This record gives sequence, C-alpha cells and structure tokens, in this order.
Amino acid sequence: MLQIFCRGPYIVAHEQDGKRYWYFEDSEQDMIDFLENLPESAEPPRLGGMPMWCCHGQMLQEDYSKVFEEYAKYLRFLLTVKRKHGLTFPYAPCKADETE
Repeated sequence: MLQIFCRGPYIVAHEQDGKRYWYFEDSEQDMIDFLENLPESAEPPRLGGMPMWCCHGQMLQEDYSKVFEEYAKYLRFLLTVKRKHGLTFPYAPCKADETE
C-alpha cells in the first residue's frame, strides 16, 4: 500500500520502505500517471540486470542521461497501452478535504 499526500507538491511513499519515495512538484497528473503505471514506474532503468544508478560514473553523462530519457519514453508508451486496454486503476484527483 502506498501513502499519498494530496497537497502539492505531491509525494508517494513506499509502504514498507520509508526511504523510497517519489516527489511530484509539477502536477497531480504526473503523480496519477506514476500510480497507474506501477510497478514499472517505481523501478529505475537497468543495464545488464543492474539498476542504472550503479553505472553512474562509468559512462559519459550524455549517455547516462540518454538512457533515462529513453526509459521515460518507454514508460509513457507503456502507460498509453495500459490505458487503451483498460489495464490501469482509475485514480481520482485528490481533493483538499481528503488530506487528513
């Protein structure tokens, strides 16, 4: 279970690991997209089975950034496919009175 705090900026915290959280400063829609795309959206891109952050410093910054850009495109495509086939849970926008 994820905890959702409904005032911007938005934070989604992992239920069992408090060190894992995702911060959405720009919009509530970004948070909803993240939630609808779980579990893929919660994992970093991988190279050779290792999380991408393990490769930091072992490749050029341009290549490192390019991998994250390509992964973001993949996640957007995956979300589009999930929505098209009705495979997402429809999250309703948060209301101010739901925060407590």
